[in-house]
Parts: sequence; structure tokens; C-alpha cells
Amino acid sequence: MKTAKTLVAAIFICFGFVLISCHKEETSEVSSQNPQQENVTTIKIKLDVSNIIKQAQRSSTANTTKDLFDIYAFRQNENGDFIYEKTINLENLTYFEEVFNLTGTDNVPVGYYKFLTTYGLQQNCISIPSWSNEVLSDNLSINYETSSSLSEVFLENSNVNELKTYDFFTDNNDNVVQTTLKRTLSRVDVIFIRADRNDDGTYTEVAYTNGSDVFGGNDINIFQMNFSKVNTSMNFLGRNLTTEAASLSTNLENLEKNIIIGNGNQTIVGTEDYKKYDDIEQQDILTRSAYTYGAYLFPNNNSDPSIKLSLYLKSENGDERAIDILNGEDNLLPVERNKVTLVKIYVLGKSIFSTTTDIAISVDIEDITIEDEGDADLWN
Repeated sequence: MKTAKTLVAAIFICFGFVLISCHKEETSEVSSQNPQQENVTTIKIKLDVSNIIKQAQRSSTANTTKDLFDIYAFRQNENGDFIYEKTINLENLTYFEEVFNLTGTDNVPVGYYKFLTTYGLQQNCISIPSWSNEVLSDNLSINYETSSSLSEVFLENSNVNELKTYDFFTDNNDNVVQTTLKRTLSRVDVIFIRADRNDDGTYTEVAYTNGSDVFGGNDINIFQMNFSKVNTSMNFLGRNLTTEAASLSTNLENLEKNIIIGNGNQTIVGTEDYKKYDDIEQQDILTRSAYTYGAYLFPNNNSDPSIKLSLYLKSENGDERAIDILNGEDNLLPVERNKVTLVKIYVLGKSIFSTTTDIAISVDIEDITIEDEGDADLWN
């Protein structure tokens, strides 16, 4: 097995479609406050979920469904704190895929309320509070057990103080619960490009003409991503709360879907105007080069590089290669909310598994905004 210490091009790109696969957890709906009979009012709910696009998850066949939403209601007590009251009954809500709205009604005791809305937390590797008597704060945590990989998560992008307070003291009032969910996680992808190194340190892409590819013409059986310094905790508005980073080793699933072999004249993925980071096509990649959809991670609160990554690949005929991803002085990569960290590896020879093939040593870090006028709701 050949090990290459490499410095790779890392590009960070905002992305904006949905990939989700989860298992629903049970959540309490018992009032945390006065157990005696209280006046009850009917509230209206209308959620803008335009950022959650109906699309099959690459690791499953699951589509967007209302069962992956959770809406937590917090009622203000006499001390001014907002205490968990209940989880909204999704049976009373309807998800309209064609307009990306979740609407309906539910009953709550009268009072002043704030709400937390989430999508995609029902994963075996994620734990959340039990909720009974919990006080709404920015320290309520979502915790990630790194023994398995993550699927997509959507949360509000705000802080507790900025969440709207709703006055629900009467029936039939027009104060409708509304919010917009936004993509929360970061994703680390890898692209392998066949290239020659020029004398000036730049690289020229070279398309394969003999039917081979960057993997030597063989399918990949194992694509393993090994991370260290991974975030394990964030709050319900997507802010990092990690106190002790962890390690994560994950074998990517459904490689026949997650690895895209190119047939294009050049690679346009990673260029300034490219936007389709959840719908990459073969024509977007140089012929017989390859793009890999990678792992989701809890994000940092800023763009500071923080995680380490190494790769292990094994082909169907048993060829192996390990690659340490070296980037910058400390060999770290950033993981930002709603962005892809794209690791670009230039293959300077026959294939990634060839014993005589080197991997390019270069760094190209660029923060790319993909928001277009008229598309802001899709990309925020």
C-alpha cells in the first residue's frame, strides 16, 4: 500500500439542495408547566421550507417528508424564562411539496411563546434533550456520536434572543408561527483530476483517451474518510458548542452514485460561476477524472481551518492507496455552515493507484458565493 503525504487544493463552496436519510425519535409532548387544566387556544403554523428541496438522498431513497420536521414550543413563565411546553403535533400539519410550505394548526395553553424548528435530527448518531422543564437558551445542544456518519440537517439561523415572541392569548388570532429553515452542516468532497505539472507550478488537465480513468479503470470498493478534530456539539440554531473534538472514520456509501466519472472537455466544478454542488453532472468534470460526494460534519462558527483529513481507497481488484491531506501550515481544513470544502487532488500519472504516480502539491483556497439575484431563498 502506497502512502502519499500531499498538499491539496481546497475550495469552499456554498451549496443548496437537500440530501437526507434519518430515523425518527420519540419526543415528549407533555406540558412542562402547570399540570392543572388551563385555557387552550388554537395556533396557526406556516413554515417556509423552500431551502429543503425534494430530492432523493444519495445514501438512501428517502425524500423530503413532514415526519423529519420537529417544532418545539416554549412558553414564558412568571420569571420571564421560556420553558418547554410541547412538541407540535405533525399530524395536524400538511407538507405542500410544490410550494415548499408546512402548514396547519395545533392547540396550546394560552401565553407568550417562542418556537424552535428543525429538520433531519432523527438520526441514530444524534442525541437531543429530553425537553421536560428545559429552558430555552443558546446552550441547548444537539450532540453527534461519531461512530456513524451524518445526513443533512436544517435549522434556523439566528439566536434565542432574536427568535420572535408570539402572543397566544385568544382563539382565532392572526399571529401565525412562521420561520425559514436553512442548511446547517458542512460537507467535505474530493475531486481527482488527471493533470501534468507545468514548469511554472501550474497544472494542465489531461483527458484519458485509452478508456482508463483516475482509478485505473476499476470500480472503488472502499472510499474511507478519516477525520480528526471533528465538532460534536452545536445548538439548535447551528452554533458550534464543541468543547472536546473527536475523530471520525467513515466509509462512503452508494459509491456508484457518490462517485461521478467525468466525460467533459474540462473541469468546471470549482470555478467561480459553478453552483450545482448537489447535482454534479459528468459533463462538468474532465473526461475520466472523478468527483466524490463526501461526509457531512458539524460546522465551525467561522472560517478558521480546524480539522484534519486522510483518505484510504481500495479498488475492486485490491489496489490500495492512503493519502494524507496536507493544507496550510497546520495541515487543517475549514468546515463552514452551508458550505462544501472541496479537496482537489491532481493525479500526475497513470492512475491514483499506480506506484509511479505522484500527487500534486498545491494550495488554492477560494471562498465562492453562489447566490444569484432571484435565488436568495434557495441559497441562504
